[in-house]
Amino acid sequence: MDNRNDEIKALKIEQENSFIDINFVEEIAAKVTDNLVEWANETIFKPIGGCLTLKIETFGEPNARAITYWKKPNNPTIEIRLSMFQEIYRDAFTFPLISKRIEKETNIINQFHEAFMSPYDERYMFSTGVPEIPLESRQGVLNIYCQAMLEVFSKNPNENINANDIACRFVMFEIVVAWVFFHELGHLVQRHYMLKSNSENRLETEIVEIDESGDNLDSDTAAQAREIMADIEGVNLTLQYMKRKGILQPQSMYLLLCGVNCMYQRFYQGYKTNLDITKGNHPHPVIRNEFFNDYFLQWMVVFLDNNKEQAAIPLTYLSVRSSLMSGLFWANRIESFNGEGLPTYMDLSSENYQSQKKDYMQAISDELVKMLSIIKDIHIMPSNCIALFEKSLTISSNSRVRGTGS
Repeated sequence: MDNRNDEIKALKIEQENSFIDINFVEEIAAKVTDNLVEWANETIFKPIGGCLTLKIETFGEPNARAITYWKKPNNPTIEIRLSMFQEIYRDAFTFPLISKRIEKETNIINQFHEAFMSPYDERYMFSTGVPEIPLESRQGVLNIYCQAMLEVFSKNPNENINANDIACRFVMFEIVVAWVFFHELGHLVQRHYMLKSNSENRLETEIVEIDESGDNLDSDTAAQAREIMADIEGVNLTLQYMKRKGILQPQSMYLLLCGVNCMYQRFYQGYKTNLDITKGNHPHPVIRNEFFNDYFLQWMVVFLDNNKEQAAIPLTYLSVRSSLMSGLFWANRIESFNGEGLPTYMDLSSENYQSQKKDYMQAISDELVKMLSIIKDIHIMPSNCIALFEKSLTISSNSRVRGTGS
């Protein structure tokens, strides 16, 4: 979209491919998604006489989509390209390393901590580049791979990486893959194919994760609202997944926020550096991240027994710190950034664009209100994100009206 990307950094990232075994990435991605598909079929599709299929496509740019077949609507397909898994693994591989460099080479983390009240809640707030992953958070689907790599690492130690960095890598990869899967599943369980205005004329509906449409399309705020709804269902199901697996701790919450923010910044590469309502079917990634964070915070307040006073500071810490660190991570790896001011994505997320952000979110919210009244009646899952999202949407809307942010 512009010249904000650094060509030298792009070449370095290309060189990273030689250090990433694509067969290994596919193996661990399949380990996660096989588990997710099994759960989805047992919990959602078999009870209604259907079956979900997942396909990992070998070729093409990073992308994913959900497909509903009109003749067999309860037998949908999710397709995720291998290149998408590769990019998620690349982020998970390098995020701990860059975060530790920020810790050691700058005073950013210390300055950030000074902005929060003391004493810190050490369960949620940490002064290191990456959090120390507790043993219970290392027991996810990929634990066997993590343990194997730790064994290799113990025999061939490296001063730039330690056992906790490896644990962070696998936790981050697992939960971000889960979120991508659950985003696509969100399109299916909310039956978005029934909401499209031209759906009655189609035999098959494809919903694409990354908007590859040209600038000649008009803005479709209804379609953009559906993407927000899929994001929200995605985070709801991901947090439930983490809870089921026993890996829902502050450290993994932080890695989820960082990982998804990295994904949004990857999508941002196809958008202009403003917050005008975008053309096509996908909202600006900054707007997606705002809705994502609003719902995440509401979900966590409920999880913490609705103790808003106790949760406010640590949850705000996780949200703001994840935005800061993932923004710096992405800027140092992708953008032409000299360290002065804010990288463009972080600038768009800041108070500098508060008015435009508020207007954009209100336009999407207006569509969401209309959509929610339909989705609550057609949603496949009896237990879903709708009621809490309506609450989150009301709180956020009231906040915007008061002018206190989103």
